[in-house]
Amino acid sequence: MNEKRTSSRASERGIALIAVLWGISILSVIATVALATSLSYARIEANGWRELKARTIAEASVVRAVLGLIDSRVEQRWRVDGVPQSFKFDDTNVAVSIQDELGKIDLNTARDDILRNLFRAVISNSDAADAMTDRVLDWRSPGNLNRLNGVTPADYKSAGAPFRPRGGSFQSVDELRLVLGMTDAIYSKVAPVLTVYSRRPTVDPQVAPRLALIAVSGGSSDSADALRAARDPGANGAHPGVLDPALGLGGRAFTIDVDVVLEKRHYRHQAVIRLTGDPKRPYWILAWGATSRT
Repeated sequence: MNEKRTSSRASERGIALIAVLWGISILSVIATVALATSLSYARIEANGWRELKARTIAEASVVRAVLGLIDSRVEQRWRVDGVPQSFKFDDTNVAVSIQDELGKIDLNTARDDILRNLFRAVISNSDAADAMTDRVLDWRSPGNLNRLNGVTPADYKSAGAPFRPRGGSFQSVDELRLVLGMTDAIYSKVAPVLTVYSRRPTVDPQVAPRLALIAVSGGSSDSADALRAARDPGANGAHPGVLDPALGLGGRAFTIDVDVVLEKRHYRHQAVIRLTGDPKRPYWILAWGATSRT
């Protein structure tokens, strides 16, 4: 009888020990998960803080760029031909480049031949380049008559697109992605030299990027390089890429690219602004690009 009781108690103690060990194991798992979760939240919080700091510095850098645009002293003005300006903000390295939108090709008002030269410069097959140009021209043509290359709204439907050509002005450069046949590779090459803000048939060669100059030079890279070389400072003390302070800048648009370096990571922001000429509100923000990190 005593042996049975002893055996029963031993069994109960064994079960209790197993229960305790299971309990400890479960608590360990819970603690591990809690710790991992806490570390994850800490990382998220740290990343969020860096994002916020980078965005704040970027916004301040846009204001600094505007001041560089409107400075009455020509030697203090910032270049508007895409050449970067580097400085420190709160011990953070920042690089800012300003591109005058008048140096870009306007999707809505550019001459047909300039758009054609642009696509021929980035698409090796000339027939494919011409087809792409025609589709862009079709898209922006009032009424979308499709008289250029025979592309119809039905072709967009056949391609699975839930839309048809606008038959009117592009509302943004990003809308170019919707044109039938447009690829990421082509878009990434042409987008930096395109705009919807200049409203001119050609570009200002004094501030235009190289690819835009190739397009307006009949596709000649040599002519484009010659135009760029003519912008370099000479013995006369010229300030290349700097706008004459005597020019009225009200209504003129600029793209401002900001690269903020925080803890060896690059946070890139882009703003498109239009100067107003009003000292109380010197500019409007037309577009603000999403943050990207590398």
